[in-house]
Amino acid sequence: MGNVLIDLDQRFGKFQFKYLEVYTKGMFKIAASLLYQANCNLPLEARVTDMPIFRNEGRTYRSELITENLALEYCDKWAPLVWTSIAEYTTQMLENLQD
Repeated sequence: MGNVLIDLDQRFGKFQFKYLEVYTKGMFKIAASLLYQANCNLPLEARVTDMPIFRNEGRTYRSELITENLALEYCDKWAPLVWTSIAEYTTQMLENLQD
């Protein structure tokens, strides 16, 4: 079980650091994609199962601006759920190790 937690930290840490980097740079479409990929990379027990994939809407300049705003909203909605899910899963696995 300890190896699973170490592997989870290694796999997810890369997504989390990159996500935070692009989010702080205002690259919300990329951040939304990374967040979704990170969630898909989690074990089934930790995954947010109702999280939809973020989709680009349109190709015009106006739709690009709207899409960036929608991506920001997506990130702000789903990121806390993914982070909380990981924390809860890790806590559960650590408690199982103590039993």
